[in-house]
Amino acid sequence: MSLKFTPVVALLIFLSPPLLHSMAAAQVEEHPQQSQHSQLKDSPKAATPVIDDFGPEKISINSVLELRGYRLKPSSINTRVFFLQNGNTYLARTGGGSWATNDENNGRQTLEVIVPEEVVLGPSQVVVEINGLRSVPATVTIVDWILPEVQRIVPASGSPGTDVLLTCYGFHIYDLIELTDAAGKVTSFESGGSSSDSSFKVPNDAPEGPLKIRIGNRKYGNNQFTEPVIFQVTNDPLPLDLALSWMTPVAPGQLLELSVWSTDPLKRSELTEIAFKQADRAIVVSTTYPKHLRVVVPKALAPGNVQLQTRTWRNGLPSVWSAEGPFQLSEKLVPPSIQAIRLEKGRWVQLSPGPEKPESFSATAGDVLVINGDFRVADAKKIKVTLFRSGESIDLDVIEPDLKTEWTGEIVVRLPETLEKGDWRMLMANLDDGTQADLPVVIRIK
Repeated sequence: MSLKFTPVVALLIFLSPPLLHSMAAAQVEEHPQQSQHSQLKDSPKAATPVIDDFGPEKISINSVLELRGYRLKPSSINTRVFFLQNGNTYLARTGGGSWATNDENNGRQTLEVIVPEEVVLGPSQVVVEINGLRSVPATVTIVDWILPEVQRIVPASGSPGTDVLLTCYGFHIYDLIELTDAAGKVTSFESGGSSSDSSFKVPNDAPEGPLKIRIGNRKYGNNQFTEPVIFQVTNDPLPLDLALSWMTPVAPGQLLELSVWSTDPLKRSELTEIAFKQADRAIVVSTTYPKHLRVVVPKALAPGNVQLQTRTWRNGLPSVWSAEGPFQLSEKLVPPSIQAIRLEKGRWVQLSPGPEKPESFSATAGDVLVINGDFRVADAKKIKVTLFRSGESIDLDVIEPDLKTEWTGEIVVRLPETLEKGDWRMLMANLDDGTQADLPVVIRIK
């Protein structure tokens, strides 16, 4: 899945190649542990890990189990997971997970766990242990090994080299993904370490036609494979598949940042168009550049529901229109959203809300700052950046990026060489619509 990068979303770690993992919780029955978070929040044992949900509900050996809850610490080397069954204790491998930026103690987290091969059929308890503190056990059910269930492939068609996201229910750590192209050539590889997702690249030599995708396992399953799903290999222009739930609503007249499941249709696009449908009429507009994911919402539209479609052009020919998808337009203008800051050669400092958000950011006069966010402008020159404190204000020059490449939403500014020491605030103003936002930390000049 290909979405606009921003360094402040929940952090993800996997044994598999990089892919974007769905944060939507599976629908499983509630467990008694769900009330623990509120009970422990202010107690002396507030560092105790809490499991309040998991998925899949039924697992087998080598399944990837996703634990959900609080203080699971997927990035910590001190996190250990045990399966307790019939008087035996089995240490399980962990494969990463996700956590809320700037709120590692009270924000929701996930932890990927590999079911040990030593467990047997029947109920088993799972506990997370960190620095000697153990969670209340969660009870899982161990069943016979079964093939995963393929739920979705995104996109469903594309050219050779396209990145494809395969979503399944019940992946195992050593599942095998097998690709058979239209000429009968077979390629296979391991699925990786996620409980629900795997990604792959369509072979560069794949001929046009159906690419069959099956899932099996070298060690288990008696050489069984799932029924094939089809990815259509084509060199024709294709529409963008919008990830609408990831897109921030804006008001008519504002610039909308698109999120898509794959950017491959953009790579050779000569023109990228978005159709806004509302009240029995359609308004078609093009993105700011053919390979960009930004489009100005027509001012003629009203706030509320609108249907979106996309298409791209190549060699003077259009793709088909994508399926319609619902999107909500805001009544009020949406201000810039500032999400992270770093020095030119430094690490990102996350600015999302939370008890661990820093109160200040240190720099020296003359430093180059990089600021990441959703500024709702076509290019960086449409943002005015001002440093201010009591009785003083300084406008900063924005360093222009190459507009013909994909602008990632980073503003680059240089602090004046003569900037006085002390605490400064920073204001980011959108010159197109007049909205503005403060950088949510103090700039501390040393």
